[in-house]
Amino acid sequence: METGHEGFVAGVAFHPDGQTFVTVATDQQARSFDSTSYNLVGCVETGHVEWIRSVAFNPKGDRIFTVSGDKTIRVFDSGTFPLVTA
Repeated sequence: METGHEGFVAGVAFHPDGQTFVTVATDQQARSFDSTSYNLVGCVETGHVEWIRSVAFNPKGDRIFTVSGDKTIRVFDSGTFPLVTA
């Protein structure tokens, strides 16, 4: 599996516990990485139809929010994030 995005990386967010981070890009994907090894943990086709401009975790770290140029916000469960597709 590739670890890099196929497009420009537009944002990154670290989980509140610091153990993982998520990147988003113009390829409409969100990718989760281990922050110690930098190994890819998961990749999600977000369902956005334009590039993702931003990503954030809520303060508890149980939700991930992606914001796109398609004027939508998608919400993911961070506990199942690598396994979920929108």
